[in-house]
Amino acid sequence: MRQEEAEARQAVATSTKASHPGQGPSLPMAGYVGVYKDPWYGTITIGKTGNALSIRFDRSPGLDGALEHVQHDTFRTRFSTPGYEDAYVTFALKPDGRVDRISMKAVSPVADFSWDYQDLQFTPAGEP
Repeated sequence: MRQEEAEARQAVATSTKASHPGQGPSLPMAGYVGVYKDPWYGTITIGKTGNALSIRFDRSPGLDGALEHVQHDTFRTRFSTPGYEDAYVTFALKPDGRVDRISMKAVSPVADFSWDYQDLQFTPAGEP
């Protein structure tokens, strides 16, 4: 178990070093703002305060926090509630530059299965 935890910490550190925060994002921060829906989960809200983005899982009190730019159109959550598993949040864009969908993946490779972010596929709530 300790070896697995050490390997997970090393994997997170390696992925952080491999990021390129100077590359991206593709849109001004306001271009990511909106309400997005997943058929299973429901909605999340991407907001903007100053020059920073935030995320709020609308059905899960306490599952909210800042989005920190990693590279390109990928951000990392910094949840305000201690112990919540951080995730990468990646925005896929349409050819016209609007957000097409959001996918997520736990930052830690050994995240507990209950943080099943990889099963979520959010699309803009105002579109069919």
